Amino acid sequence: MCIRDSASAAPPMESYTPINPVRLVDTRNNIGGVNVPLDRGCTMIVSVGSDIPANAQAVALSMTAVNSEADFFTVYPCASGRPETSNLNARAGFATPNLVVAIPDVNRQICVYSHGRSDLIIDLSGWWSDGPNRFGSIAPKRVYDSRQPGFTALAPLEVREVQVPSSVIPANSTAAVVNLTAANAVQPGFMTAFPCGRAVPDASNVNFLAGEARAVGAIVGLGLDNKLCVVADTTVHVIVDVTGFYAVAPTWGPSAVVEPTAGRRVVDSRNGIGGPLQPLAAGEIRSFDPVAGLANAADATAVMLNFVSTDAAGAGFLTAFPCGGAVPNVSTLNYVTGEAATNLATIELGADRRVCVVSSVQTNVIVDVFAVMTAPPGSPVER
Repeated sequence: MCIRDSASAAPPMESYTPINPVRLVDTRNNIGGVNVPLDRGCTMIVSVGSDIPANAQAVALSMTAVNSEADFFTVYPCASGRPETSNLNARAGFATPNLVVAIPDVNRQICVYSHGRSDLIIDLSGWWSDGPNRFGSIAPKRVYDSRQPGFTALAPLEVREVQVPSSVIPANSTAAVVNLTAANAVQPGFMTAFPCGRAVPDASNVNFLAGEARAVGAIVGLGLDNKLCVVADTTVHVIVDVTGFYAVAPTWGPSAVVEPTAGRRVVDSRNGIGGPLQPLAAGEIRSFDPVAGLANAADATAVMLNFVSTDAAGAGFLTAFPCGGAVPNVSTLNYVTGEAATNLATIELGADRRVCVVSSVQTNVIVDVFAVMTAPPGSPVER
C-alpha cells in the first residue's frame, strides 16, 4: 500500500523543552509493544502522542540499532511519503546510535523504515513547541576533554558534571546542542548525557567499541550553573563540543526559529551532488551551501545536517564548521575503515551561507539537511 503525502509543510520549531530522557521503544524486551527486530523493508510506527504535549511540533530522539546488518534507517512522519535520505547508518554486529529530529504527523505518529534488520532502541530527550526558549548558534567550541592533563577517564557508572562556560553560551541557557564523543574505552559500552540534578535515566546517547572514538549529536538539558552530566557503563574518556544552545527569547524584536525539512540531500561525493565527484582527500577543506534553493535561505543562520562517511581509507574523523574561519579543534563524525558512520550535527553558517568540512583521512561524504535555523531581519544577534 502506498501512503501519499497529505501533510502540509511543517511549522517552525520555536521553543525546545529538554527532559530527562525517557525510553519509548526497545524491541529487545517489548518496550513500546514490539518484541522482535525490525526486518528489512519493514516500517515501525511509533506513537508519541501520550509522551509529548499537544502543541509539540517535533521531537528529539536518540535512536540506536543493535545487532544490525550494515544498512540504514529512515525516519519520517507516517502520513507523508518516505524521503530518499538516511537518519541512522548502522554497522554490522555492533550497537550504532544517532540523534534524530522527527516530526509527528497529524495522528502523532512517527515511522521508522528499515533497509536492514535490527533491534531498535528509541529514547525521547525533548520536543519543540511554541514556548519561550529559542535557539542560538555558535562556532563549534570544545568545552571538555577528559584526555587533557589533570583530568581522568570516566569510571564505570561515575556521574561527571561538565560545566558549559557562560563565555560560550548564555548563563540562563536551558539546553546545550553538543557533539558527545567517547574515546579509548577499555571495553564496549555506552554513555548517557542528561541534565545535572536529575536521576540517571534508562537511556543512551553513544555506543562504542573498545579503543575507538565514536561521536554523536545531542541536545542536552542543563542543570544549575549550565551543567550537564555524563555517565558510562565502562571506563572511557569523554569529549564535549558545543555548537549551539537554547535560552529564553529576548523580550524585544523577532527571534530565531528552527524550520524543519522532510530531509534533503545536499552533498554526495559518490555521485557529484553538491561538489566534486570524488572522495574528500585527507586534509582537504571542501565547502557547500546547504540552503541553496530554499525559500528561507536569506534568513538562515545555522542548519541541522546529517553527515555520513563511507568508504574511509582508515580510522579518522570529520570536522564541520562555518566557512571563513579557522578549522576548530572539534570533531563532528568519527569513523573506521570499511564502515559507514552517521551523525546529526548543528552547524552555524559561515561566509556566503556556506559550511566547510575537512577529514583526517580520505573518505566519501554524504550530507542531508533536516532543519534550517532562521533569524528574520531585526533579530538580535548575540555572541
